[in-house]
Amino acid sequence: MGQGQVREPCTVMTVGDLDISTTFLLDTIARFERSDDVWSKRYLKTLVVQSDSFETSLQPDAKELLEQYGNQQINYIHVSNKSTKYPEGPYFLEQGNLHASYRLYPDTSGAFVVATVPSSDPFQSLDAAAYGETYPSTLTIAVPSRLSFTKTETQPFAGYRIGIKDIIDLKGLRTGASSRAYTQLYGPRIENAAVVHKLLELGFVIVGKLKTTQFADTEWATSDWVDYHAPFNPRADGYQDPSASSAGSAAAIATYKWLDFTIGTDTLGSIRDPATVQGIFGMRPSLGAASCDGIIPYSGEFDTVGGFARNAEDFAKLSRALYHSATDSECKKEPVKILYPTDYWPVEHEESQAVFEAFVVKLELHLGIQRTRISLEETWQKTKVVETDLALAEYFEHVFEWAANRDQWSSFMEKFFEDYQSKFGRAAVVNPQLQFKRDYSPTITKEEQEKGFEQLEIFRSWWEKSIMPPSKDGCTDTIFVVPWSTGKPDYRDKYPGSAPGFTGIGFFIYSLSPYAGAPEIIVPVGQTSFISKITMHKEWLPAAIGIIGTKGSDVKLAELVRDVLGTEASVETGPTAFKVAMEKATHEPILEQQVMRD
Repeated sequence: MGQGQVREPCTVMTVGDLDISTTFLLDTIARFERSDDVWSKRYLKTLVVQSDSFETSLQPDAKELLEQYGNQQINYIHVSNKSTKYPEGPYFLEQGNLHASYRLYPDTSGAFVVATVPSSDPFQSLDAAAYGETYPSTLTIAVPSRLSFTKTETQPFAGYRIGIKDIIDLKGLRTGASSRAYTQLYGPRIENAAVVHKLLELGFVIVGKLKTTQFADTEWATSDWVDYHAPFNPRADGYQDPSASSAGSAAAIATYKWLDFTIGTDTLGSIRDPATVQGIFGMRPSLGAASCDGIIPYSGEFDTVGGFARNAEDFAKLSRALYHSATDSECKKEPVKILYPTDYWPVEHEESQAVFEAFVVKLELHLGIQRTRISLEETWQKTKVVETDLALAEYFEHVFEWAANRDQWSSFMEKFFEDYQSKFGRAAVVNPQLQFKRDYSPTITKEEQEKGFEQLEIFRSWWEKSIMPPSKDGCTDTIFVVPWSTGKPDYRDKYPGSAPGFTGIGFFIYSLSPYAGAPEIIVPVGQTSFISKITMHKEWLPAAIGIIGTKGSDVKLAELVRDVLGTEASVETGPTAFKVAMEKATHEPILEQQVMRD
């Protein structure tokens, strides 16, 4: 087959025992084009036909059609069983050997920190630059043909493309955590993180590692990302802050249609905030729902690993892959209560409130119940489990500051700084927020940490007793809805008034699910308009709601959102999460679909 030839694009096609007709050929080409972004008609230059029969041939009209597509050679292979068949799709044929074909995409949003050679074990970096002049300094990401994979009972996600946040270990590659010093200090990992092992077993294809804030701490795009450039949030004017440590994971999903999923982590908002501002689905799971082994730690009492997707159905599948068996039966019981906290509702931004209200009504109609208004502060004062005169926010304002930051120091940062000093004889260079942490974190006393953990347990006990009882068999009787987006732009080129010094002190809307150890899913429900100071034009910001379920109801929560929105509910890539029509006279966008609906 093809002996003596130079490398040529090639299509492998399976025909059974049929002769190849024009109809069969057109149907196969349509199927390839519909399901794959790697294959194109250029691969028809050489055709390799796999057949169960020695008598298979090409009908004259089909041969003529192939010649119109530039076909120059046809090879026939007799295959007697499935095990000897090549997957259909695009290849390169050289010296009688077939080589897998990949499509190269530019990382235009700067979301990736390293591209990987798909399906390599151990992983290898893909050192290629195919778009240097058009997109200077961007990485090139290789993706395999979707036709090369067949879903099975044990690998139901075969061929799904996924990117991994760069605090998560991939065997054979360094884990960099957006730190040049850390990348320099430690060598390639010798094992995959637990979540990576699980994804690979299920058939996912890892195409690269994604940017994170340094050590998954808190940083602003322009002022704090020093070692590496922050990824670009594609929404609105393209110059909104990508937000929080899983910024690269969110930016990739919001930008690239060729990528199916990404994985991030959430300690105090690092999945939920990027999902909000970039208008995609994301979830912080229940504490312990997925193993964090092989992930650079912040605090074991707060760290979680979760994913991002553009489609409600796909996100439900991802959640089942991460937090349950992909083949287990679904929880059939629906929530019987929607809690609507007046501490956060209604929001001041009227356009946002209108979008939010439409979704909450849709949720009520789907469940056949009306929301129950609740005040967390009033409930705390009536049911608090400790003797205190302090308000809810005052009593719990130091929980994360005391508990998590000392954890971060003792479980990771202290050893890193010591190892670097020992090896190189000088202090490790880190970004401004970590410079602050190097001085601040050791000042937290053991007594303060113990107090922080004690208050964390008090919150969890109070939450489960007075707000949302634990789940039963993966179901959740109660859901808790909160507004996440503000309707206000947050530009990436801003400079804060002072040096960074985030400690997590305070009690905020993003504290609720981490303190409760409960899952919270971010749902893109629409978008709102504003006039950008960057483009001087009307742009659209994503509008997103958070839904908190009871601890252990992670899969059910994702499937509830899928059922409410419909299996086809999806957001777009690029500047707008939902389609916008253009008014010819004014060139002003008119929102076609302001609220996500069936």
